Amino acid sequence: MSLQQYTGAKIEIDSKLYNSELKPNLKLLNEMPSNTIIATTTFYKDMNNASDKLRAGLAYEMMRKATQLGYSVVVVDGKSDNNWRQKVKDLGIVLVDEDLSKYEGKHFMGRSRRQCLDVAANYGKHPVIVWIEPEKHPMVEYEIAPRVKKFSAAEFSSAVYEGKASIVVPRRLDHLRGYPLQQQTEELTGNLTVFDIVRGYVAKKKGDDEANKVPYLDLWVGPRAISRDSIDAFLQYSGTANAQDHDRWESIFNPVISEMLNGRIVRGVAVDYVHPKEQTQLEAANPEFSMKRVDQLVSILNGVQNLLKERDQQDLDVIIN
Repeated sequence: MSLQQYTGAKIEIDSKLYNSELKPNLKLLNEMPSNTIIATTTFYKDMNNASDKLRAGLAYEMMRKATQLGYSVVVVDGKSDNNWRQKVKDLGIVLVDEDLSKYEGKHFMGRSRRQCLDVAANYGKHPVIVWIEPEKHPMVEYEIAPRVKKFSAAEFSSAVYEGKASIVVPRRLDHLRGYPLQQQTEELTGNLTVFDIVRGYVAKKKGDDEANKVPYLDLWVGPRAISRDSIDAFLQYSGTANAQDHDRWESIFNPVISEMLNGRIVRGVAVDYVHPKEQTQLEAANPEFSMKRVDQLVSILNGVQNLLKERDQQDLDVIIN
């Protein structure tokens, strides 16, 4: 008998929180794959390990869907299983061995992400670079009903392609209901806490009117659509904030906050996304994953707070657009 698992609850959030969100341009969906490059990192070493095997399969599915739709895909790989590497190469992706020697920072997670985004930014001239965790294949394509598909990556990246925003963070419309319950509450708590931290900081610097312009973002979703105007914020992130190491998940959080405070337009776009059921089943009621999420929450919140302290020390201005 296995442990009972609990998935997300139905949660209603005041829609006023999303007033600043942009609408996707559905007329551009067919154009987006050729104008977008997808960047991700992988490491699936042991195919006898249930987690590695499952996640490798999900990643393959993401790359298969993306390449079939016409996306260019760049993958920085940290010595995954050779058979899996060949299998994804056969899809036509750009697979690059992890080489962190050119990228500063003290943690491989942040450094490998910078390598991946660097390769993507220099592979062709795609106007939009999308960072995505490799297992999130429903973000690329998902069948919500028979013969009815959603193309969420194309939807949220369209706002960057049109020049309406420099960075877009997709927001999950179902409020993470398909996730493990602990993950749902942790990620929503994280999103709201960063929102409050940044608004409080802007209020002290510029007053409540400016603080009320800070957009709510589903930052814990993972994917980001990034314009070429903002890619350097990610590539030049040092992996530290306020002389503290913040180079794991923070590597795709702190650059978003920095760009927002520097006057770049950062917005959310609501999308349909259903988390892979296999991944939920693997991770629900698993104490290792539960503790990892708590570690992630604490690390990211501390990273944002240290980023704001560093900005104060540097006497940087705040501009919210």
